[in-house]
Amino acid sequence: MRATDANKLQEAKRTGKPLLGMTTYEGNPDLAGMLGYAGIEFLFIDNEHTPNDWKTLANVMRSCELSGIFPMLRVKKEYPGYPSNVRMAFEIGAGMVLVPHVNTRDEALAVVRAAKFNPKYKSGPAPADQMRGIDRNTRAGRFVAVEPPAEYCKLEDEKRMVALLLEEPRAVENLEERARIPG
Repeated sequence: MRATDANKLQEAKRTGKPLLGMTTYEGNPDLAGMLGYAGIEFLFIDNEHTPNDWKTLANVMRSCELSGIFPMLRVKKEYPGYPSNVRMAFEIGAGMVLVPHVNTRDEALAVVRAAKFNPKYKSGPAPADQMRGIDRNTRAGRFVAVEPPAEYCKLEDEKRMVALLLEEPRAVENLEERARIPG
């Protein structure tokens, strides 16, 4: 069972059990593994302020999986590449993706569309590159999962977590509108 098969954060929310976690700015798989074997339950990996590349981060995710850590990854803000950053983070094995500097409803919708499979999250116009396809041929999909596509998508949508980080004054202006976005 992978660390992201059961979402430890969702389970902690249901049970009220606190989790032990840390933040790292290092893209070091050995450090992630060492922390997991030392008892850390979740790791917040900051990629917004670091020079880590996707290959390095994929290795950190593997280490988290092997040592039982639930990996949370903050992605960089690189428009128009935001949706692809969110997709890639899940595809390399992140259990939760944190997206910084989400200031508008359209930005929030783009993030949710990138994170979720179900068509109910696809309301409104979106460029084709923001629409999430069903690609189970990834690390997160176990390289062609055995579940039927509909079941795989349902399970992924239930356990995937995405957080919008509202870090600028203008992000708070229409907060209620963004809070009503499903997903």
